[in-house]
Amino acid sequence: MSKSNVKHPHFSQVKLYRLRNIYPEIEDQLLKAHFRPPEPNQRSRSGFIPINPEILGDRYQITIDKISYMRLQTEQKILTEAMIKDLMVENLLSRSPITGLSSKTDTYASLSKEEKILLKDQIITDYLPIAFSETFITEGVIDTQNKLLLINTTNPSRADTFVNSLRNAVSDLGEFWASTPATVVPLHEFMREVVRNGQSEDGKFEVGSSCVICEDSKKGQVIRISNGDISSGQVVQHLNAGVKVTQLNMVWKDLVEFTLTEDFNLKSVKFLDNPGKDTPWDNVLYDRSVFLSSLINDIVELSGGWKQI
Repeated sequence: MSKSNVKHPHFSQVKLYRLRNIYPEIEDQLLKAHFRPPEPNQRSRSGFIPINPEILGDRYQITIDKISYMRLQTEQKILTEAMIKDLMVENLLSRSPITGLSSKTDTYASLSKEEKILLKDQIITDYLPIAFSETFITEGVIDTQNKLLLINTTNPSRADTFVNSLRNAVSDLGEFWASTPATVVPLHEFMREVVRNGQSEDGKFEVGSSCVICEDSKKGQVIRISNGDISSGQVVQHLNAGVKVTQLNMVWKDLVEFTLTEDFNLKSVKFLDNPGKDTPWDNVLYDRSVFLSSLINDIVELSGGWKQI
C-alpha cells in the first residue's frame, strides 16, 4: 500500500445501482474511453482519467479485493438557457442581420417559434466555441462481490453520464446493465421503524439528528425536523396518522453518519473513523468502500431483500 498526502476519496453522497454483469478488469476499456476536451461546437464531453497520478501514474482502474475504483472527468460549456435568451435579445436589439429571420422581428417576443429556434441555433453556433467551461470529476466504485455500482453524486444527470460512459466503454465486452435499486419492503417503512424505536431492530442503525416527513401524496405537506428529538411523541403521532418518512439521518455502527432517502440515495455521508494523514490512500479507499457496501447490505436485509428485477 502506498502513502501520499493527496486527498482521500470521500464519497460524501452516493447514487446506487445494481449490476447484472460484472467485468472486473476493464482498465484497457477505460483507457480507450479516456477524457478528451470537447470540440468547439460540443456542449460537453466526458471520459475516464487516471485515478491517482501522484501514486499510480496512468492507472485508470484499481481493484482491491473485489472493490474496483475509477474516475470520470466531464467538461461542460457554460451556456445556460437564460444566457442564450439574453444573447438572443442582445442580437435583436443590435439589429444585426440574422439569416433567415423576418425583417419585422424587432423584439424577442415578436419572434415566431420557428424564428426563435433558428436564432437560438445561430447563437449557440456563434458563442459555444468561446464559452467558458466547468470541469468536474465523478468517482465510481464497483463492488464485484455484491454487484453494486456506487457513484459519488446524487445528481441524476451526473450519475447518468457516469453510467452511460461506463456502458459505452465496456460495450465490446457485452451488454452493461445497471438499474436503480428497490427493496421488497419500501425504504420509507424501514425508516419509519427506526424513527419509532430510535434504532433498527438489529441495533446497527441509530436515529440521527434530522428527518423529512410528508403526507403520502405528491401535494402533501413536507415537514423538516432537525436538531430535535426525532423519536418524540409528536413525530410518532404523525407516523401513526400515515405520514411517510422520506429522508432520515442515521448512524451506522458508529462508523458512518448519513442521510437515507426513500429512493435509496445516501446524502451527507460522513465517515467517523478519521484516518490519519499518513494512512495509505488505497487503505482508505478500500475501507470506505467496504463500509458503504456493508451499510447498504444491512439496509437491504432489514427491508426484506432486493426486489426481483
